[in-house]
Amino acid sequence: MPRPPRLDYPGAHQHVFNRSRSDVDLFVTDVECLEFIDLLSELSPRFGVGVVAFCLMPNHYHLLLRSHRGTLSVAVAWLQSEFSGRANRRRGLVGPLFRTRFGNRLVEDEAWWRFLPAYLHLNPVKARLVTHPDRYLWSSHPTYAGTHPPPEWLEAGALLAELGGPAGYRAHLAEVMMGREQAPEGFAAVMEARSSSTRIGGGEEPVRDWKPLGEEEALAQVAKVTGVSVEELCLPQRGQRRPERWLAMAWLREAAGSSNTRIAQLFGTSPPVVATAIRRQRRGDDPALPAWLEALREGVTS
Repeated sequence: MPRPPRLDYPGAHQHVFNRSRSDVDLFVTDVECLEFIDLLSELSPRFGVGVVAFCLMPNHYHLLLRSHRGTLSVAVAWLQSEFSGRANRRRGLVGPLFRTRFGNRLVEDEAWWRFLPAYLHLNPVKARLVTHPDRYLWSSHPTYAGTHPPPEWLEAGALLAELGGPAGYRAHLAEVMMGREQAPEGFAAVMEARSSSTRIGGGEEPVRDWKPLGEEEALAQVAKVTGVSVEELCLPQRGQRRPERWLAMAWLREAAGSSNTRIAQLFGTSPPVVATAIRRQRRGDDPALPAWLEALREGVTS
Protein backbone atom coordinates (compact mmCIF):
# COMPACT_ATOMS: atom_id res chain seq x y z
CA MET A 1 0.00 0.00 0.00
CA PRO A 2 1.49 3.40 -0.95
CA ARG A 3 2.22 5.90 1.82
CA PRO A 4 -0.18 8.84 2.13
CA PRO A 5 1.22 12.12 0.79
CA ARG A 6 2.96 14.35 3.29
CA LEU A 7 0.70 17.28 4.18
CA ASP A 8 2.79 20.41 3.67
CA TYR A 9 2.85 23.68 1.75
CA PRO A 10 4.72 27.03 1.94
CA GLY A 11 3.96 28.80 5.21
CA ALA A 12 2.53 25.71 6.92
CA HIS A 13 2.74 25.28 10.70
CA GLN A 14 3.81 21.75 11.59
CA HIS A 15 4.04 19.62 14.72
CA VAL A 16 6.72 17.02 13.91
CA PHE A 17 7.65 14.05 16.07
CA ASN A 18 9.37 10.69 16.00
CA ARG A 19 10.48 7.94 18.35
CA SER A 20 13.52 5.66 18.55
CA ARG A 21 13.32 1.97 17.84
CA SER A 22 12.44 -0.03 20.97
CA ASP A 23 15.94 -1.19 21.96
CA VAL A 24 17.77 2.16 21.93
CA ASP A 25 17.32 5.74 23.10
CA LEU A 26 17.80 8.77 20.89
CA PHE A 27 19.47 10.98 23.46
CA VAL A 28 21.78 9.08 25.79
CA THR A 29 24.16 11.92 26.69
CA ASP A 30 24.21 15.71 26.69
CA VAL A 31 26.49 15.53 23.66
CA GLU A 32 23.73 13.99 21.58
CA CYS A 33 21.20 16.58 22.72
CA LEU A 34 23.58 19.37 21.77
CA GLU A 35 24.29 17.70 18.44
CA PHE A 36 20.59 17.43 17.59
CA ILE A 37 20.04 21.08 18.54
CA ASP A 38 22.99 22.08 16.37
CA LEU A 39 21.36 20.25 13.46
CA LEU A 40 18.07 22.07 14.18
CA SER A 41 19.91 25.35 13.68
CA GLU A 42 20.68 24.30 10.10
CA LEU A 43 17.08 23.68 9.03
CA SER A 44 16.32 27.29 8.15
CA PRO A 45 19.44 28.17 6.12
CA ARG A 46 19.51 24.79 4.36
CA PHE A 47 15.82 24.16 3.73
CA GLY A 48 13.77 27.19 4.72
CA VAL A 49 12.20 25.37 7.68
CA GLY A 50 12.04 27.48 10.84
CA VAL A 51 12.12 25.95 14.32
CA VAL A 52 9.42 27.51 16.52
CA ALA A 53 9.71 25.25 19.60
CA PHE A 54 11.25 21.90 20.55
CA CYS A 55 11.51 19.29 23.27
CA LEU A 56 13.97 16.39 23.31
CA MET A 57 13.03 13.34 25.37
CA PRO A 58 15.22 10.26 25.91
CA ASN A 59 13.41 8.16 23.30
CA HIS A 60 11.54 10.73 21.17
CA TYR A 61 11.41 14.34 20.10
CA HIS A 62 8.76 16.98 19.39
CA LEU A 63 9.24 19.99 17.11
CA LEU A 64 7.07 22.91 16.12
CA LEU A 65 8.19 24.01 12.67
CA ARG A 66 7.20 26.60 10.12
CA SER A 67 7.67 25.21 6.64
CA HIS A 68 8.44 28.45 4.82
CA ARG A 69 8.78 26.81 1.41
CA GLY A 70 6.92 23.52 1.77
CA THR A 71 10.12 21.50 2.15
CA LEU A 72 9.27 19.65 5.35
CA SER A 73 10.00 16.14 4.07
CA VAL A 74 13.50 16.80 2.79
CA ALA A 75 14.40 18.89 5.86
CA VAL A 76 13.33 16.37 8.51
CA ALA A 77 14.71 13.45 6.49
CA TRP A 78 18.10 15.21 6.47
CA LEU A 79 17.85 15.99 10.20
CA GLN A 80 17.16 12.37 11.13
CA SER A 81 19.72 10.94 8.72
CA GLU A 82 22.49 13.22 9.94
CA PHE A 83 21.71 12.60 13.59
CA SER A 84 21.40 8.82 13.13
CA GLY A 85 24.70 8.58 11.29
CA ARG A 86 26.57 10.52 13.96
CA ALA A 87 24.94 8.65 16.86
CA ASN A 88 25.56 5.25 15.26
CA ARG A 89 29.22 6.02 14.61
CA ARG A 90 29.67 7.19 18.20
CA ARG A 91 27.94 4.13 19.67
CA GLY A 92 29.26 1.55 17.19
CA LEU A 93 25.75 0.70 15.99
CA VAL A 94 24.34 -0.09 12.56
CA GLY A 95 20.86 0.15 11.14
CA PRO A 96 18.03 2.63 11.67
CA LEU A 97 17.85 4.62 14.89
CA PHE A 98 14.24 5.73 14.44
CA ARG A 99 11.24 3.41 14.71
CA THR A 100 9.56 4.66 11.54
CA ARG A 101 9.33 7.69 9.29
CA PHE A 102 8.57 10.89 11.14
CA GLY A 103 5.02 12.00 11.86
CA ASN A 104 3.65 15.46 11.21
CA ARG A 105 0.47 17.28 12.10
CA LEU A 106 -0.33 20.19 9.82
CA VAL A 107 -1.77 22.70 12.32
CA GLU A 108 -4.22 25.14 10.78
CA ASP A 109 -6.22 25.79 13.95
CA GLU A 110 -4.90 28.76 15.92
CA ALA A 111 -6.05 27.44 19.29
CA TRP A 112 -4.12 24.20 18.74
CA TRP A 113 -1.01 26.09 17.65
CA ARG A 114 -1.10 28.26 20.78
CA PHE A 115 -1.57 25.24 23.04
CA LEU A 116 1.27 23.17 21.56
CA PRO A 117 4.22 24.90 23.30
CA ALA A 118 2.75 23.97 26.70
CA TYR A 119 2.16 20.42 25.49
CA LEU A 120 5.73 20.09 24.25
CA HIS A 121 7.36 21.64 27.29
CA LEU A 122 5.30 19.57 29.76
CA ASN A 123 6.46 16.27 28.26
CA PRO A 124 9.35 15.91 30.77
CA VAL A 125 6.91 16.56 33.64
CA LYS A 126 4.43 14.01 32.32
CA ALA A 127 7.28 11.47 32.06
CA ARG A 128 8.34 12.30 35.65
CA LEU A 129 11.81 13.35 34.60
CA VAL A 130 11.37 16.71 36.38
CA THR A 131 8.70 18.39 38.46
CA HIS A 132 8.59 21.59 36.37
CA PRO A 133 9.80 22.57 32.87
CA ASP A 134 12.14 25.10 34.51
CA ARG A 135 14.24 22.14 35.61
CA TYR A 136 14.60 20.62 32.14
CA LEU A 137 17.50 21.58 29.89
CA TRP A 138 16.53 20.17 26.51
CA SER A 139 13.55 22.19 25.36
CA SER A 140 12.70 25.70 24.23
CA HIS A 141 10.83 26.38 27.50
CA PRO A 142 13.56 28.74 28.85
CA THR A 143 13.13 30.96 25.79
CA TYR A 144 9.34 31.05 26.13
CA ALA A 145 9.56 31.62 29.88
CA GLY A 146 12.04 34.49 29.38
CA THR A 147 14.74 32.92 31.54
CA HIS A 148 17.21 32.39 28.71
CA PRO A 149 17.87 34.47 25.58
CA PRO A 150 16.64 32.76 22.41
CA PRO A 151 19.23 31.25 20.10
CA GLU A 152 19.47 33.21 16.88
CA TRP A 153 17.90 30.42 14.84
CA LEU A 154 14.78 29.86 17.00
CA GLU A 155 11.70 31.49 15.42
CA ALA A 156 9.70 31.74 18.63
CA GLY A 157 8.82 35.42 18.44
CA ALA A 158 5.46 35.32 16.64
CA LEU A 159 3.97 32.47 18.66
CA LEU A 160 5.34 33.84 21.92
CA ALA A 161 3.73 37.19 21.15
CA GLU A 162 0.38 35.44 20.59
CA LEU A 163 0.74 33.92 24.06
CA GLY A 164 1.31 37.35 25.62
CA GLY A 165 5.09 37.24 25.82
CA PRO A 166 7.02 35.37 28.54
CA ALA A 167 4.64 36.51 31.29
CA GLY A 168 1.60 35.38 29.33
CA TYR A 169 3.22 32.06 28.51
CA ARG A 170 4.15 31.42 32.16
CA ALA A 171 0.60 32.20 33.28
CA HIS A 172 -0.84 29.96 30.57
CA LEU A 173 1.54 27.12 31.50
CA ALA A 174 0.62 27.41 35.18
CA GLU A 175 -3.09 27.20 34.34
CA VAL A 176 -2.49 24.09 32.22
CA MET A 177 -0.41 22.45 34.96
CA MET A 178 -3.12 23.11 37.56
CA GLY A 179 -5.82 21.77 35.25
CA ARG A 180 -7.68 25.07 35.02
CA GLU A 181 -6.99 25.44 31.30
CA GLN A 182 -7.90 22.51 29.09
CA ALA A 183 -6.53 21.42 25.75
CA PRO A 184 -8.63 22.16 22.66
CA GLU A 185 -11.43 19.70 21.98
CA GLY A 186 -10.14 16.49 20.45
CA PHE A 187 -6.51 17.30 21.29
CA ALA A 188 -5.79 14.11 23.27
CA ALA A 189 -7.23 11.84 20.59
CA VAL A 190 -5.14 13.42 17.85
CA MET A 191 -1.99 13.27 19.98
CA GLU A 192 -2.51 9.53 20.46
CA ALA A 193 -3.28 8.80 16.79
CA ARG A 194 -0.67 6.85 14.86
CA SER A 195 -1.28 8.49 11.49
CA SER A 196 2.00 9.76 10.04
CA SER A 197 0.51 12.90 8.46
CA THR A 198 -2.60 14.60 9.87
CA ARG A 199 -4.38 17.89 9.21
CA ILE A 200 -5.77 19.90 12.14
CA GLY A 201 -8.29 22.63 11.36
CA GLY A 202 -8.40 24.82 8.28
CA GLY A 203 -9.90 24.05 4.92
CA GLU A 204 -8.88 21.79 2.10
CA GLU A 205 -6.04 23.84 0.66
CA PRO A 206 -4.13 21.58 -1.73
CA VAL A 207 -0.58 20.58 -0.94
CA ARG A 208 1.78 22.54 -3.15
CA ASP A 209 5.14 21.29 -4.27
CA TRP A 210 8.04 23.68 -3.74
CA LYS A 211 10.79 24.01 -6.31
CA PRO A 212 13.98 26.04 -5.85
CA LEU A 213 14.05 29.50 -7.35
CA GLY A 214 16.57 30.32 -10.02
CA GLU A 215 19.47 32.45 -8.82
CA GLU A 216 18.46 35.36 -11.05
CA GLU A 217 14.91 35.28 -9.72
CA ALA A 218 16.09 35.09 -6.10
CA LEU A 219 18.38 38.09 -6.57
CA ALA A 220 15.64 40.02 -8.33
CA GLN A 221 13.36 39.42 -5.34
CA VAL A 222 15.99 40.80 -2.95
CA ALA A 223 16.50 43.82 -5.19
CA LYS A 224 12.76 44.53 -5.17
CA VAL A 225 12.45 44.19 -1.38
CA THR A 226 15.54 46.26 -0.51
CA GLY A 227 15.49 48.79 -3.35
CA VAL A 228 19.10 47.95 -4.22
CA SER A 229 19.86 46.80 -7.77
CA VAL A 230 21.15 43.30 -8.47
CA GLU A 231 24.35 44.80 -9.87
CA GLU A 232 24.98 46.76 -6.68
CA LEU A 233 24.10 43.76 -4.51
CA CYS A 234 26.79 41.69 -6.21
CA LEU A 235 29.41 44.46 -6.30
CA PRO A 236 32.14 44.01 -3.65
CA GLN A 237 32.63 47.14 -1.54
CA ARG A 238 35.12 46.54 1.23
CA GLY A 239 34.75 48.14 4.64
CA GLN A 240 31.04 48.96 4.28
CA ARG A 241 28.14 47.63 6.33
CA ARG A 242 25.76 46.16 3.76
CA PRO A 243 22.78 44.30 5.25
CA GLU A 244 21.08 44.03 1.85
CA ARG A 245 24.08 42.03 0.63
CA TRP A 246 23.89 39.73 3.67
CA LEU A 247 20.21 39.21 2.87
CA ALA A 248 20.95 38.41 -0.77
CA MET A 249 23.51 35.77 0.18
CA ALA A 250 21.17 34.20 2.75
CA TRP A 251 18.23 34.21 0.32
CA LEU A 252 20.27 32.49 -2.38
CA ARG A 253 21.09 29.78 0.17
CA GLU A 254 17.49 29.42 1.35
CA ALA A 255 15.40 29.96 -1.78
CA ALA A 256 17.73 28.85 -4.57
CA GLY A 257 19.67 26.18 -2.68
CA SER A 258 22.99 27.69 -3.77
CA SER A 259 26.15 26.56 -1.99
CA ASN A 260 28.42 29.00 -0.17
CA THR A 261 31.05 28.40 -2.85
CA ARG A 262 28.62 29.30 -5.63
CA ILE A 263 27.39 32.38 -3.74
CA ALA A 264 31.00 33.49 -3.24
CA GLN A 265 31.53 33.29 -7.01
CA LEU A 266 28.46 35.43 -7.67
CA PHE A 267 29.50 38.09 -5.15
CA GLY A 268 33.23 38.13 -5.83
CA THR A 269 34.22 36.99 -2.36
CA SER A 270 35.14 33.83 -0.42
CA PRO A 271 32.97 31.09 1.17
CA PRO A 272 33.97 32.10 4.75
CA VAL A 273 32.78 35.66 4.05
CA VAL A 274 29.49 34.25 2.75
CA ALA A 275 29.09 32.13 5.91
CA THR A 276 29.68 35.23 8.07
CA ALA A 277 27.14 37.24 6.08
CA ILE A 278 24.51 34.52 6.46
CA ARG A 279 25.12 34.40 10.22
CA ARG A 280 24.66 38.18 10.39
CA GLN A 281 21.39 37.89 8.54
CA ARG A 282 20.18 35.08 10.82
CA ARG A 283 21.07 37.10 13.94
CA GLY A 284 19.31 40.18 12.58
CA ASP A 285 22.43 42.35 12.89
CA ASP A 286 20.56 45.17 11.15
CA PRO A 287 17.02 46.23 12.13
CA ALA A 288 15.82 46.10 8.50
CA LEU A 289 16.68 42.42 8.05
CA PRO A 290 13.69 40.72 9.75
CA ALA A 291 11.14 42.74 7.75
CA TRP A 292 12.99 42.16 4.49
CA LEU A 293 13.17 38.42 5.09
CA GLU A 294 9.50 38.22 6.04
CA ALA A 295 8.58 40.07 2.84
CA LEU A 296 10.61 37.60 0.79
CA ARG A 297 9.03 34.60 2.50
CA GLU A 298 5.54 36.03 2.16
CA GLY A 299 6.19 36.46 -1.53
CA VAL A 300 7.05 32.75 -1.80
CA THR A 301 3.98 31.76 0.21
CA SER A 302 1.50 33.85 -1.79
